[in-house]
Amino acid sequence: MKLDLSRQLYISRTAPFSPERNTLFVMGKMAEENGEIATTIIQPYRCKETVFGECADYINCIVDLLRLTVKDQSYGKLTDEEIDNYVQEELQYQLDMKSSKWAQKVNANMCDMDK
Repeated sequence: MKLDLSRQLYISRTAPFSPERNTLFVMGKMAEENGEIATTIIQPYRCKETVFGECADYINCIVDLLRLTVKDQSYGKLTDEEIDNYVQEELQYQLDMKSSKWAQKVNANMCDMDK
């Protein structure tokens, strides 16, 4: 199963860029969501959302940050569609690579994964 980030990419693409919405702003939101994730685990009785909801908020921030970063670093050379495809493909590639690394770290059994 692969992640479908088309909705998050669309939101990031169509949200107006302004000095108030930039990579630093999104990183601040990521820090906020990270704290909310911790609260759902440590003090769940204080939360309105589940850990899944807070993780979804965090993923939204991650996708927005990646898209803004690629757009900034491409200096207008990539179309919106190319940026979206790059973010989706590169993130999936990194998730595949990093999950293998994480599996080794936590001693997960990867033998039956592709069955």
